[in-house]
Amino acid sequence: MTTYVEALSEVDAAIERRERGEALAEEAARLSGDFRAFIRAGWPVVEPTTVYTPGWHVDAIAEKLEACGTGEVRRLVINIPPRYMKSLAVSVFWPVWIWTRKPSMRFLTASYGDDLATRDAVKSRRLIQSGWFAARFSDIFQLTGDQNQKTRYENDRTGYRIATSVGGTATGEGGDVVIIDDPHKADEVMSDALRGKVLNWHDSVISSRFNDPATGVEVIIMQRLHEQDLTGYLLERGGWDHLCLPAEYEPKHPFVWPEDRRKKQGQLLWPERFGPKEMKRLKADMGSEYTIAGQLQQRPAPREGAMLKRADWRYYDPELSFYAARRTFDADQVRELASRVGPFEYCVHSWDTSVKDRAHSDFVSGGVWGCRGAHRYLLRLWHGRAGLNATTEAMLEMSMWATALWPDIPQFIVIENSANGPDAAATIREKVQGVVLANAKGSKEVRAESAEPALVGHNCFLPGYANDDGSNYGARTPASVQAFVEELAVFNLGAHDDQVDMWSSMVIWSRNRGGVTMSVPTGQARPPRFHTEAHRDTSYRPTLR
Repeated sequence: MTTYVEALSEVDAAIERRERGEALAEEAARLSGDFRAFIRAGWPVVEPTTVYTPGWHVDAIAEKLEACGTGEVRRLVINIPPRYMKSLAVSVFWPVWIWTRKPSMRFLTASYGDDLATRDAVKSRRLIQSGWFAARFSDIFQLTGDQNQKTRYENDRTGYRIATSVGGTATGEGGDVVIIDDPHKADEVMSDALRGKVLNWHDSVISSRFNDPATGVEVIIMQRLHEQDLTGYLLERGGWDHLCLPAEYEPKHPFVWPEDRRKKQGQLLWPERFGPKEMKRLKADMGSEYTIAGQLQQRPAPREGAMLKRADWRYYDPELSFYAARRTFDADQVRELASRVGPFEYCVHSWDTSVKDRAHSDFVSGGVWGCRGAHRYLLRLWHGRAGLNATTEAMLEMSMWATALWPDIPQFIVIENSANGPDAAATIREKVQGVVLANAKGSKEVRAESAEPALVGHNCFLPGYANDDGSNYGARTPASVQAFVEELAVFNLGAHDDQVDMWSSMVIWSRNRGGVTMSVPTGQARPPRFHTEAHRDTSYRPTLR
């Protein structure tokens, strides 16, 4: 039975066809070829009491889903705030649109709860069974009468849709397309055990559900809730196309989408629906900055830890560092930096390496720090996945860079004397001078706590700018420095701690330079120690080969 709203939409459609000079069959062909037009045309059927509000973000989502429909994109993650049409576009309209083109496609759809997965499946079925849809696409397929339930229905071209929950029994079936819409429940995601169940379900169940692994398509759409939610987990592994659409534009967002139409800080994603007043109210309702950062901005930042506070860092002009934007950092800038902070007495190249062999790739963190008295100045960072060979080359490159700029002071490359540290040092020493092994005492937490006074005492300086109230870094601070501050601020809450280890090792080693263990190749005499000119009273350094 045609509803009043459907009748009105048919009038609008007839007017548009007359303006375009097209017949009903031509309109159907046009909608089947343009997902954005299909959403707009079918909107009154699915949301009869809500006026359709267009937005460029809907166009962006539609374009990505069209690419999934052709197989051009087979693994897609979309991160977008709640109430921005994410479920309607992906879980309601898209499967129906695909059936107008490929009615034999088989869909598995899942959410954290049965009720949500069922809700969207019912909306899709309501669209299919509407008079509007039948007038245009009934010749392509029809739903079968013997399998037409809320959570499972089939069409007469062998296509089907199964709706289930994360961990549900229906995921034992196969499909051509998997849609996962909000896999985590917001009030459970902070639990490592419950969050881990979702990740395990994805790896052990969903990854093996494709009818044809060579052509299967998976789409995940969700708001960010945790650094190691399903999005964070999969992006870290790689191989996913990522569409990240924060509510307010951030040019230095860690997952900024290169084709984002916004260019200025703070520009809204959907101002026609969520303008400044609505955004202010939404933030007030969410309450915490943590929730806002995750659900609105799609960059979940764990709550600040008990130590290593953002407000304790001090900053110096980044134009006098490796991160200078206006000119190359060279000897002139080194002299200018020395005139402002004083000449450095030595440099510490601190490295946290997790290398297991030459080919294995894991996160490695390195930092060059200029040391003067009790103050430590970050000069350059290195952070990324690397095996032993790539780590060695990074150390060599950083060493050559620092030695060229500060040729008259000692350069120490400090590696933790534990686990694979000695083996790594032996390999690295073949190419890099000044490699020393530092004895690490206690756990990561103990070492970070031991180094904390250097931060609380305002002895650690970074290239960048503080914000207006001094509580954090400013927006113009180099992105890699921002990431460094964030990792330390959320130590023991975040996903990674390699940069924490790099920093604490630098602080502790430079504070106790006399307590260094040298690793010497087999059969070679241990190098002598001798007083330096700058620290004749207590400090020693090894002879560099």
